[in-house]
Amino acid sequence: MSENPTATTHATGRRGRSVVLVVYVVVVAIAGITGV
Repeated sequence: MSENPTATTHATGRRGRSVVLVVYVVVVAIAGITGV
């Protein structure tokens, strides 16, 4: 993976950011439920 992470993020645009946000919320929710 020699590609620039910033370039990849810029390419995905808003959709990529939304996916990351959803994943983050899900992880936080699971952590809260399991009590980690």
